[in-house]
Amino acid sequence: MKAYRLFFKPDRAVPQFKRLRFEEVEVPLRDVLTRGCHPVGACHYRGSPKRDTSHAAEAVVNKLNEDDTRVAALKDFGYSHDLHTASPPSRYAYGGSWQYREPTLADQLRALGREVYFVRDLAFRELFKIAWERLKAGWTTTVARSMLLKRFYEFNEIRRFLKSKDASVKLHKRDEVETLDLGAMLRPEDFKDQEKLVVEHGIPGEINFRRVSALSGVTTEGVFSLASTVGHMELSADGITYNCERRGNGVRAVPELPRGERGLHGKARRVAKRFGESRYCFTAPIDEIEKLLVADGDGKEGAKVRFPTLNYLDEEKESPVSSASVVDDIRIPRFVVPATLTDARTNKELREALAYHHEKVSGTKAEMLKRIASVCVKLYEKHEEKLRKLFKGRYVRLNYNATDPGRCFDAKLEPRSTGGNGIADTPLRGTVVSMFVMKHLRADRILDPAYENTAYSEDDLARALLSRQVMLQGTFVRAG
Repeated sequence: MKAYRLFFKPDRAVPQFKRLRFEEVEVPLRDVLTRGCHPVGACHYRGSPKRDTSHAAEAVVNKLNEDDTRVAALKDFGYSHDLHTASPPSRYAYGGSWQYREPTLADQLRALGREVYFVRDLAFRELFKIAWERLKAGWTTTVARSMLLKRFYEFNEIRRFLKSKDASVKLHKRDEVETLDLGAMLRPEDFKDQEKLVVEHGIPGEINFRRVSALSGVTTEGVFSLASTVGHMELSADGITYNCERRGNGVRAVPELPRGERGLHGKARRVAKRFGESRYCFTAPIDEIEKLLVADGDGKEGAKVRFPTLNYLDEEKESPVSSASVVDDIRIPRFVVPATLTDARTNKELREALAYHHEKVSGTKAEMLKRIASVCVKLYEKHEEKLRKLFKGRYVRLNYNATDPGRCFDAKLEPRSTGGNGIADTPLRGTVVSMFVMKHLRADRILDPAYENTAYSEDDLARALLSRQVMLQGTFVRAG
């Protein structure tokens, strides 16, 4: 498994200060599962390696913004200020929901290496002394001009100050300051009482400090780690995906076996038999699982592992991925969302949907879709609490190409005529249900009414569904 080792090196310009550096190293799977070493490049959904589902970049920034990582004596001067992620995320549609391209952990670590100085401790007087010595050693006209223009804003103040140093100076406008040899006319001592100016011109780059002890909060024996242990992962071996849970020093693996893909059942039995199991699931020591990751001598590719539920920002830290197994003698009820109304429908169908809700039915297709989106938002807000109760518990979303998709969630929506909630009466029920599912879809896999995705508004979601920018695919099984 790939991981990052973090360490410090002296800053080239100011060796008293340290800079963060990192390098890629190999660690055993055991270190990931039992010591929480971050698995670089392995935290993503199936087929979506662009998105780091662990949010490690943002999480390390949050960790380094905690009070005990800052240099207290410099905080009030603004020299131990908040850190931010390397770049803002961009949004794109994938697999039926909004996804985000966030800066990678490597991007973030490089940014921290450029933008943060690390020290054991540092008082402002010590910082000023270092800056003062560097300022005197590197005094130039460019530095003098910058300090002058930052100390004085008004032209008359600039002229008055320069005349106090050299009465022969003649200045008629601000631009003429550029023509003066300020490096010879002025001395660093002229600005010694301007302590922040001295620091900002004597210390290169971004001036932001953290304590070297902060590294212990984001590493385990030098390897980047934000969790004490990792409990869940996906294992792909012999064409089968296993949802795995660590149990002590072992791993319990449960395969995904969609009905209709009969060949996978035999493979799963053979894999389980290797570990002394007679059915499809198996439990094996972590070290034995690690052996599966190594390619054999016949050129057969080793198994792959992913950690799509490892999320350092989630309050629950890590949510298990329930298995989507379907075996010969077990039938698990499956559900799909009702069909949604989209811009692919005819104008007549759109008008009928608007007429049902007593909305204006004239106008262009774009205008009708805009009104339909507004209606969907109103319906969502009206029925959200009822839908929460209706979908109480959790559902797990299965692979998109599963055969025998099962019952439609429509079966849960009772018409008003039978004393139900009335959601089933509207031709927009599919869109409203899809909105609810996508707003409460955790890690793109788990439908949890207790969770809510606030990254986008209901109006954005309704418009995206109607314009087919996003589509909710797959089937769901109850997880609890």
